[in-house]
Amino acid sequence: MKNRARHYCTSDFVAWIRVNIVQKMVGQIRYDVMIRKSYKTSIPLLKREYIWTPGPCECPRLRKGRDYIVMGSLENAPFTREVHLTLNRLNFVRRFNSKNVSKLNEIKEHVNCKKYKTKKRF
Repeated sequence: MKNRARHYCTSDFVAWIRVNIVQKMVGQIRYDVMIRKSYKTSIPLLKREYIWTPGPCECPRLRKGRDYIVMGSLENAPFTREVHLTLNRLNFVRRFNSKNVSKLNEIKEHVNCKKYKTKKRF
């Protein structure tokens, strides 16, 4: 639980998502996802968003049609004024199940994130 709490507190967004489309792009992978529920975010999330992973490696590997709990970061997109939701191999990504949701709700209600040094970027 301690590791989940650290991930929760240091992440820019935490959400329950469903992967709709996986697209391999030049140097990155773009996941078209439906936001089922947002647990934490520093910007408003739409019902449908893109999540980006850097590099050609599918790390983490998200599969079309599956639900996940993800904790990631926000990055400024190069050459635009857009902000991308991003995941890398160090971020928290787990298949959605009721056990993960109950632990996430417990963290949201009871963990004091002040003890984790967080940087506000947005």
